[in-house]
Amino acid sequence: DWFRPIARGQVLSAGARYEDRLITSESSQWYFTPGNGGAVYSFLEDFHHKMQTGGVFMNYGLNLKPFSIQARLEYDYTKMQEKKLNDLIPTFMARWNMDKSNSLQFNYVRRIIRPTLSYLFPAHVLGPYTVDYGNEDLIGTHVNIYSLVFTSQKTDKFTFHITFQHIAANDGFNAMWMEKNNTRISTWGNMGIRRAWSVAPDMVWKPVAGTQ
Repeated sequence: DWFRPIARGQVLSAGARYEDRLITSESSQWYFTPGNGGAVYSFLEDFHHKMQTGGVFMNYGLNLKPFSIQARLEYDYTKMQEKKLNDLIPTFMARWNMDKSNSLQFNYVRRIIRPTLSYLFPAHVLGPYTVDYGNEDLIGTHVNIYSLVFTSQKTDKFTFHITFQHIAANDGFNAMWMEKNNTRISTWGNMGIRRAWSVAPDMVWKPVAGTQ
């Protein structure tokens, strides 16, 4: 990380990161067919899924009472198997200290959730009329989180927060299926749409030192 004050109440920082992820698992496959008394073992093999990410970021901070701002922008280059992905990940925070006891803060965060083994695993689970399998081509879900937080702390012993939050995603992990030859075939895709609102109050009471 690189950190440098640039003016009164302003700070600029930058940095880089690298991540190397390898998912390895044995792939056991079973067939479920009527009339044979249960599951029949098919075969066993190794499953590998590799992901490498290099990222650079810059962060700007402004603190001029009663306002403060933090803004961050990160660029990530990811190689996932044979895919080459480019992502911009912004983060923003603005805080207003209305008085000594109350503050209001707005946050925006963009997150990338990469697929886990349960979504990638290529093994088939076969039943008399079903085929289920993972999808190695999943790239990840981009989640946008907006929140507004009100904080009130009139004494050292009692703090009250209330958070209003909205979550939006357009490429979430979702199950997809089709019918073919009287058999249902299902897998995972990156087409799930999610919109969710939440209101979360939170109170902290510290009756004595060391206890809350």
